[in-house]
Amino acid sequence: MQQRRANRMNSVALVGRAVDAFFADLRDAGERGQPVAFCDGFPLPFPLLRAMDVPYFFGDAYSALVAARHKEKKLQQVAEDRGFSVEVCSYTRNAMGCAMLPEEDKAQAHPLWLIPAPACVIVTDPGCSMLVNWGDAERRHYNVPMFVIQLPHLWGGEPDEDAMPEALRQLRECVTFIEDTFHRPFNWERLKEIMANTKVSTTLRKEAMELGKNIPSPTTFFDMASALGGVNYLLGKPQCIEVYQAIKDEAAERVQKKEGAVVGERYRLYWDGIMCWPKLGHLAEKFANMGACVVAGRYTHLGFYNVPEAIDPQKPLESLAANAVALHLNHNIDWLVENISRVCQEYRIDGIVCHAHRTCRPFAAPQLEIMDGVSRKLGIPAAFFEADMADETFYSDAQVDTRIQALLENIEARRKRR
Repeated sequence: MQQRRANRMNSVALVGRAVDAFFADLRDAGERGQPVAFCDGFPLPFPLLRAMDVPYFFGDAYSALVAARHKEKKLQQVAEDRGFSVEVCSYTRNAMGCAMLPEEDKAQAHPLWLIPAPACVIVTDPGCSMLVNWGDAERRHYNVPMFVIQLPHLWGGEPDEDAMPEALRQLRECVTFIEDTFHRPFNWERLKEIMANTKVSTTLRKEAMELGKNIPSPTTFFDMASALGGVNYLLGKPQCIEVYQAIKDEAAERVQKKEGAVVGERYRLYWDGIMCWPKLGHLAEKFANMGACVVAGRYTHLGFYNVPEAIDPQKPLESLAANAVALHLNHNIDWLVENISRVCQEYRIDGIVCHAHRTCRPFAAPQLEIMDGVSRKLGIPAAFFEADMADETFYSDAQVDTRIQALLENIEARRKRR
């Protein structure tokens, strides 16, 4: 049988180059003595910091990056040596391992491990039991002030609008915190420009993902997960628009040519969970070689400024609040089943893959109920495998092969019964 292979998008490489430049600039800022901010959680404060020309370090994206580039093991060992259990969030262990890297190791350290100390820590918590503790560990380690934005939860199925006043209140207080920390008045006009750019770039990102509704899909979940670097590192900059325009253009060209991201696409799958970053390329090839295109996922399609239509540059804080409140982690099981079912229908999904993270409980906790709810609602099969977003030691290739092959056989059996 002819082996199928992933047809990965060339334009996504632009993100990798932008990320390298971002960290080079961050290191330069540290060497110049320019104050920087540490951020953890949802990428909410970035436009606020960019409006004040404050460089930032985003712990979540950083931890994913070092894992994807296989530079995480030393950091995890440092964190474990300092008392962080292997059961602690692997994103936290990567970031804290970087913070606690012994001075004697820094001379030979990889450039990604050389991060300047912060002037403050800002946490945006959408319901993670670890985030505030993670931020507090950074606060105590560096002896700097911390601000926490606790996004309201809509566990009773309330409309997003109900959470807006509280989210706005905290954003206004965060602006005051930034002014006090960096000793200058906030630049509101600059923020409006940044939000105008953010609206364009996040709209392009969403349109690029929606081209995946075509058969064959021009993009995969793996492509769009990699492309999240645009949101995490370039949000509000003209370069972010250029990157997502290039990704959308390449996807549109593939649609016109009927060229798929998986050569010989036979199955269309939905991914529930964060990407398993140390296995990004490996999993992309594995699924492609089975004829399976992982088309969409909760991580990419229901988060990360995914309601650009709610952005009004003249109302920047309201725009930020609306995108934060819309995040899937703020909502209950019924909302998740309803919206994941909608995504599966729109993208004509044949089956669901759940990546059950060993160290990310908020994301993994509802997955069995999601699998059951969506499967019953749409009549499509689901499977799960256990691994982790940034700790490769929890990954088993044999388990993934067994579970995914069983899922595809189930899909085939259902097709024959139609």
